[in-house]
Amino acid sequence: MNRSIIWVITMLLSLNSHAFFNYQLSSIQEFSSSQLIKKTPPLKFNFIPFEFTVDKVNNNLSVAGGNSASISVITTGSNLTYKWQVSTNNGTSYTNLSNGSEYSGVSNSTLVLNSVNASMQGYMFRCEVSDGTTSDYSGITSLNILASPLCSSNPTAFGYEYVSEVVINGVTIQGSTDFLDNRGYRDFTNIAIPAITAGTSFPVSVTVKTNSVYQEYVKFWLDFDKNGVPGNTENELVFNQVNTFNGTHTYSGNINIPADALNGTLYARMIMQYAGSPNVCGTYSYGNTYDFKIPITGGQLSQTLSVAVNKAGNSNGGVTSFPAGINTTGNIFSVNTLQGVNYSLTATPSAGSKFLGWSGDIESLQNPLTFTIESDLNILAKFAPGNLPTVVIKSNEVLSSTSVTVNAEVTDLGDAAVTERGFVIGTSQNPTTSSGTKYAKGSGLGVFSHTITGLNAATTYYVRAYAISAVGTTYSDQQIIDLNKISQSITASNISATFGDAALLIGASATSELPLSYTSSNNTIAEPYQDAEDENKWKIRFKKAGSVTLTIAQSGNDTYSSASKEITITIGKKPITITPTANQKKVFGESNPVYAYTPSPALLGTDAFTGALARITGENVGIYDYNLGTLSAGDNYELTLATGSIFAITKKAITITATANQKKVYGESNPVYWYRRLYRCFSKSCR
Repeated sequence: MNRSIIWVITMLLSLNSHAFFNYQLSSIQEFSSSQLIKKTPPLKFNFIPFEFTVDKVNNNLSVAGGNSASISVITTGSNLTYKWQVSTNNGTSYTNLSNGSEYSGVSNSTLVLNSVNASMQGYMFRCEVSDGTTSDYSGITSLNILASPLCSSNPTAFGYEYVSEVVINGVTIQGSTDFLDNRGYRDFTNIAIPAITAGTSFPVSVTVKTNSVYQEYVKFWLDFDKNGVPGNTENELVFNQVNTFNGTHTYSGNINIPADALNGTLYARMIMQYAGSPNVCGTYSYGNTYDFKIPITGGQLSQTLSVAVNKAGNSNGGVTSFPAGINTTGNIFSVNTLQGVNYSLTATPSAGSKFLGWSGDIESLQNPLTFTIESDLNILAKFAPGNLPTVVIKSNEVLSSTSVTVNAEVTDLGDAAVTERGFVIGTSQNPTTSSGTKYAKGSGLGVFSHTITGLNAATTYYVRAYAISAVGTTYSDQQIIDLNKISQSITASNISATFGDAALLIGASATSELPLSYTSSNNTIAEPYQDAEDENKWKIRFKKAGSVTLTIAQSGNDTYSSASKEITITIGKKPITITPTANQKKVFGESNPVYAYTPSPALLGTDAFTGALARITGENVGIYDYNLGTLSAGDNYELTLATGSIFAITKKAITITATANQKKVYGESNPVYWYRRLYRCFSKSCR
């Protein structure tokens, strides 16, 4: 193909890029350069629609280090192939993944991350999907690796003591190095400690240094129930010593592991605190907090429940479990438990978000999700941006210098039921439910109103309607209520008309006698205008059948406050009577004619009929009533068929000619008399 043709293709695809992305180029009819210069038939492109689609939403996947997780791509189509890719340079380039210790399912719609670690922070995953002819990419999932799931604990001041060394089951962990080391919290969960058998004990020692005589407490906790909160049960405090000294002191002892402890890795926390018995969570004045992981074997067999959170766009949400253990907002993404234990997971979307469902080892829309632990489970909770409800504030009426009636309507629920709706009013612009005075007025869809009393005279207020759902809170536009001014009201009535009626004087008025403005919700149905030939009076022009809301407003002035009123304009269809032309008929066997008719009154302007009049089905001799058939004058007319007119099918005349020279001999029986019939046969039985 020559350059001229390529240039033409580029221009066409650029001009129609929004349509091009839904099609693939199948073939091109080629022409030579000389043909393009001459006046030739247009260049032909054959496009065929893509036969599959790929979800393009970008996501954030939060997983605790050491856990597994999964990522799925949503597609439509058949015979698709999948190729998962990863970017380790913030999306600059992607490489294809292979099945192995880190990943599995690299050629499936769901990719499994077998065990995430801190080095994978910020990895970006996408899937290339192909139907064998074309390919497309999914949205990008960014991986967020969460640190220790234990609650926060750290000192707020330093300079007088520190933990220099911790020895756990023979493994020495170096701590701080001097009194000015301000690393109050240290995460040592990546240091390998030899496994400990349930029902035995292991030695532990903590060396503390001070620069004067101070009382120092040392505590150890083990998270035996693996719920991410060591110390929430009595037996989880496993080491508790206190001593007063100047210089160096080593706290030592043995920690017992119960025989019924769960197999697997336990989180351990050590806190050294000055002059006070430490709590497992929170802040304190002086000391150190160190976290570790200790593997347990020989105890009860356990299963691991791991939960990951997928957050599309700017959505957010968290997952908790019962029994307690999983709490993703607190960075607790996994728990170990026994087989046969009943669990439930509850997904709670944040404001502005919605919960989509569960995937991974359990696919469900149920929330809470209930199940029984039978094996290790990896479950993904999916959140997406939610749609807020829509609330519209309508007219208000100032009743006095201290009261006003406001009106509003919830027109759309969004993604969740509206649990509360109402008004907020204040003396600052755009009041909220927290900054203004709130008046709750029910729930759900529909119109609501409230009379607000006890306002301050000679004050300007701002009012908005609000609606609250599980997705969040939304507000209407604000209205200004000026109690410095005299209130006014507008008088107007609903208008009913018929298509084709002449423009009508609206006839609205304000008690202030100030001029009014008019706004139609749909000018293609009914349009307000000022008639220059009639003293610029406001009239309404009826343009087609339908119904609109006409908002009549008076903006106020230095004396009067603003006011508005809504009325309904209903334009009915213009009735047309269709009278079939009298005495229409045909002879049996002939084709049906076009049925003539007369409309009354005639259609307006250039409006025209489409379709045709019809009659009751039948082709035998008789009379038949008419019906409207496909006859139509459009949406602005209502056709009615006049009664009394009929269509007739009359008999067809046939000439019988006896065959010449028929005779018999006297005394013989009469023969069959032969004849000829001259007509066109319209029956299958004719011979």
